[in-house]
Amino acid sequence: MRILLLTMNKADATSFYRAAGVAGDLENKIGAVIDVMDWTEKTLTWTILSNYDIVWMQRPISPESVNAAKYLKLMEKPIWVDYDDDLFSLPTTHPMIHIFAGARDNIIALLQMADVVTVSTIGIRNSFEAYNGNIQVVPNSCQDSLLRPYTGKRSNVILYRGMKSHMADIYSYSIYIQKLIDDGHPVKFIGINPFFLNKYTLLEERDIYHYFKYLQDIRPLCLIFPLIDNTFNRAKSNICWIEATMCGSVVIAPDWPEWDYPGILHYVPGTFYDVVKRVVMGQVEIEQLYQTSYQYISENLVLSKVNELRVNVVRELISKEKQP
Repeated sequence: MRILLLTMNKADATSFYRAAGVAGDLENKIGAVIDVMDWTEKTLTWTILSNYDIVWMQRPISPESVNAAKYLKLMEKPIWVDYDDDLFSLPTTHPMIHIFAGARDNIIALLQMADVVTVSTIGIRNSFEAYNGNIQVVPNSCQDSLLRPYTGKRSNVILYRGMKSHMADIYSYSIYIQKLIDDGHPVKFIGINPFFLNKYTLLEERDIYHYFKYLQDIRPLCLIFPLIDNTFNRAKSNICWIEATMCGSVVIAPDWPEWDYPGILHYVPGTFYDVVKRVVMGQVEIEQLYQTSYQYISENLVLSKVNELRVNVVRELISKEKQP
């Protein structure tokens, strides 16, 4: 069996969690070859597509992806599409709003043509289910080799990790974050530069495994994930919790359904500063929360276990392909 996995950028963090980063383990599970390719690498003619049993598209939005899906339908090849954000609900502050809003019709067409759609959260499924009756939630997961117990001392660092698309979220909580800095607590950022704050530390961005190693080396006291309450953010996955657990730390996140998991420390509107302050003052059992998160993730959200859901997707598609 051969599967073609098409990505926007196979080297980015999204691909690590949803595409290239999960393909190797999945290959071993199903005994197949999965070729990971960016859309820009080759022109997808029949001479290429005919070599594959399944074509899997990660976050497709372009006219080229729509044309490829139409061609695959002519060839009667199974189509699997995967999305990790609710692209129908981007806030106006999102830097990619114009691109994704302009691609709405393309996304709808792809959802309608897909034989199966996988998404990272229930919120995304709820947003997309009007366009496809076979949407399956495959949560983001932790590479098995990256989940190791930590027993050493934590630093006093309060860490924010995230993409530039979260600038509005940081700004909306800036008064509380600045107050933590002014209180003398070291607040560091990686992946985003909140220029409107004073006396924070901006860390150098790193390739993904160097990034994980750096987080493990500094072992932050906590990771913070302030979010504006909107539909898009409520549908986002809890990767920050997974990464916090990978480095022996805990995450402070909103009290929303996607973050309703063991070991997550929640804030509700108006309490963000107070919750973080309790952590830095030693008033929260951080080690107990970490251990609780570690146990849950090791039992449910390591890649080897989550990929069983993708195995079922592949079996379903192959079975459909063989039907007369």
